Amino acid sequence: MNLKNKQIIFLLAIISITTFATSGLLAQGLSLSQLYQPGKILLDSDGDGLVDRLELTIIIPDNPTAVEISLASELAARANLESLALNFDLVKKESEIKNFSALANPVLIGSNLNWSKKILKDKKIDPAWLKSNQGMVLSFSYQGAQGLLLLAGSEATLLQTGRAYFLRWPYFWEVWGRESGYTFLKFEEDLGNYLAEAGAKFPKIMVKSLLYSFPPTELIPAGLNSLNFKNSGEIT
Repeated sequence: MNLKNKQIIFLLAIISITTFATSGLLAQGLSLSQLYQPGKILLDSDGDGLVDRLELTIIIPDNPTAVEISLASELAARANLESLALNFDLVKKESEIKNFSALANPVLIGSNLNWSKKILKDKKIDPAWLKSNQGMVLSFSYQGAQGLLLLAGSEATLLQTGRAYFLRWPYFWEVWGRESGYTFLKFEEDLGNYLAEAGAKFPKIMVKSLLYSFPPTELIPAGLNSLNFKNSGEIT
């Protein structure tokens, strides 16, 4: 087997884990590259070319922790920055959701939610395998609802994971500006072009999950934590 074929097989293995290539209805699922793109979560209800409505529901447990409340608040604030009209009703407790399948773009905060547990079971993902410094963002389609789920190996990492994805989007990591930098959309396009040149064509390539690994800080003296500039983390 030549090197080029090995590279293709390796990339296909990556696609099976971190991206989704398909056609038909499943291709309409929420890619992690589409978060704040107009037409999915950001809507223009009067046709003037400006976003004026958010189609998003952030769900937290009925007895949320301080971290879950903080993260949900930050995500709601970040989403509202994209719209002319503010929506102060984006965050809901799980018991307030009467018809999950009718939700548009739900964002589930943490693995304590009953819906999170059902979705993770359906996807055969055990959150227990996440280390305390690891977090995940994954796209799901469950009972007619398509949305995002955030989970982590610890509460501190859950907050870091949510901030890393939602506050830095559309960038993988460093924020360079709208016209440059490594974005999720650029990754999908570049990977699609590479595979097409290699003779492996897919109707659509979508980023479906991210695994974040943050440098552990247990060994850093408390007095030096404020100087820990490497605590931003990295995507694996």
